[in-house]
Amino acid sequence: MSAIASFMSTPSGKVTTKIVAVSIVGVVLFFVIKALLKNLSEGFDNFQDNQNFDDIVANTPTQDGSVIDAAFKPTAKILADQFEVAMEGAGTSDSVLFGGVIGLDGGQLQQVYAEFGNRANWSLFQWYASDLGDSFSPSIGVYTWSDYGMTSDQAEALGCDFWSGCVLWSEIQLMKAIWVKSGLPLSF
Repeated sequence: MSAIASFMSTPSGKVTTKIVAVSIVGVVLFFVIKALLKNLSEGFDNFQDNQNFDDIVANTPTQDGSVIDAAFKPTAKILADQFEVAMEGAGTSDSVLFGGVIGLDGGQLQQVYAEFGNRANWSLFQWYASDLGDSFSPSIGVYTWSDYGMTSDQAEALGCDFWSGCVLWSEIQLMKAIWVKSGLPLSF
């Protein structure tokens, strides 16, 4: 019989085994409870963050005088989900980002912003700051307005004209021109 086996058969060995087993179970329970509380806390934080987005929207008048329309909420959620997919991972689908917001009024933009909320700990505008280019992009030139779902009238409303277009605008400048009618503080 080995030394460990003979120790385990003694009364003190049995007590030691029980103490070790209870300690292991206790440590495992501690980490499981800690993980559950952390996830619960993160979920509450996300709930609070989304409440803050709703508060921001509720207390910010639009620049174009439009108002929030409850019937647009499902569409705003769909757009927010599409924007997240368009920006996550490597590369960005500019046509999804620009095409989704070009024709929206200020109230609708606010709803998209609130529906996006805080995803992966970033707001929509933080995602924009990370994913949109800050320098000239030929992909948003005068010849590709239709690629982004934009008519020439919409492009002109954003400050682009027929002769020079928006060819000297960065993606961020163009997105800011679109979002300005929301009245939200643009942080990208």
